[in-house]
Amino acid sequence: MDILHLKNGNKVSGKVEQITNKTVSFRMNIDLGRGKRGAVKRAVSLEKINFIEFGLLKNEATWLKETGERSSKVLRKLWDLKVPYLGQPKSNTGAVGLFLARGLLKTDSTYHWSDAMDLFDLIELKSWNEEDRKAARIGRIRGLVRQGKLEQAITRGKREVAAAKDESVMVEVEFTLGEIGFVKLKALQKKHPKWQDDDEVLLERQRIYNDSLDHYLNGSLFYATREEASARGLMGAVKLYHFAGRNDEARKCLEDVGSMYPDSSFAKQAVEQLQLYHNDKKNIIE
Repeated sequence: MDILHLKNGNKVSGKVEQITNKTVSFRMNIDLGRGKRGAVKRAVSLEKINFIEFGLLKNEATWLKETGERSSKVLRKLWDLKVPYLGQPKSNTGAVGLFLARGLLKTDSTYHWSDAMDLFDLIELKSWNEEDRKAARIGRIRGLVRQGKLEQAITRGKREVAAAKDESVMVEVEFTLGEIGFVKLKALQKKHPKWQDDDEVLLERQRIYNDSLDHYLNGSLFYATREEASARGLMGAVKLYHFAGRNDEARKCLEDVGSMYPDSSFAKQAVEQLQLYHNDKKNIIE
């Protein structure tokens, strides 16, 4: 059941069926007398509505818990039902679309990746929710990475950082840029297995390595109060250090996660990896 909150302070309960640029059409139940009830259709001018409190659709709660191959199918169905309300305040349409887009990026289908990018674009353009629009911009950067368009992702990421006034956006983009650098570093060393012997490649390798490390550590250096993001950045640095054979630095980062951010979701993982480090350095999870 949806609730229309009118500007005059009244509330009307019903099921929204259509929203145009002028009116909201909905179905509501009424008392017909003698214990009988019936449904009637009504329409209200948008100018009279403050906001709509959308209720959950049938099966929505179950669909949002779906995982695996079935998840994308049911979320797509839910998205198709909700997309007309993307711009309506209090609608959770943007969140549903983001959930769907992130799932599509996890598949191996380039078609799904492109579909996810379209979803991010639409949410950024039309969602009423600023947080959803921020998440869509970050999602698009990660989508470019998934598509292998690393330079485009870097350009867009740096543009986001330069324009961002919100710390949450900055730390997310900084971490993503760290991930991009790590991908580029692994690709370079795979392409040039004897990179140490080539001065030009060595310089490029060091540039990518240092750039990636700076982005990973950005959260803990400048936004330490954002514990989850800072711990995640330190764990990214652990991957990078271990890949580069700098195990002492990797161990120090793991210790920092455990001591500085014990309440983060990464604390347990850090303790486990630190134990593996002590037992056998080769077993550190990458």
